[in-house]
Amino acid sequence: MRTQLEGYKGTIRNFVAPVSESKFNADKFNFTDASGSNLPFRMNNILGEPSRKHDVLSLGAMKDFSRERIKVFSYSDISTSTSAYQEFDLSTLYSISRYKLRPMSGKLFVNSVLQFNKPSWTGTTGVDYYYADNYKKLRLRKKTLDSGVSRGITLASGDEILLKYKIQPKNVG
Repeated sequence: MRTQLEGYKGTIRNFVAPVSESKFNADKFNFTDASGSNLPFRMNNILGEPSRKHDVLSLGAMKDFSRERIKVFSYSDISTSTSAYQEFDLSTLYSISRYKLRPMSGKLFVNSVLQFNKPSWTGTTGVDYYYADNYKKLRLRKKTLDSGVSRGITLASGDEILLKYKIQPKNVG
């Protein structure tokens, strides 16, 4: 059974211990400090992704979460259109039961022009687009005057909507 982790300077240090046993020979590792006290960190060797707040990510999961994804929408992808906004459904981009859009990672371009948003990314004042329904929907505001500044864009057939985004695990706590 694996109970030691290679140190940075080539020495072997007892900083890991198996949490549960299986045919995989320790599918989860707990971390300890130099005195042997348990740390809140844990690494899931099977899934590689976190299931609680202090879990350590595998390299594969880290690459997947830090990878910028790109989705190109067209006018025909609009799921809802009202007098205030045009909406796109994001549930097809990733598993909405396991992941959510990382709010600060979203960049939206309409016909290669960057659209404006601001924290909390769900507010409708002073922005061109925002997220709704817990980041499951993307709403582009129709063109309006907001305190003397033109905000939003009314999409027409032939417009190209490009969303660059990253995901993060949902409900890690």
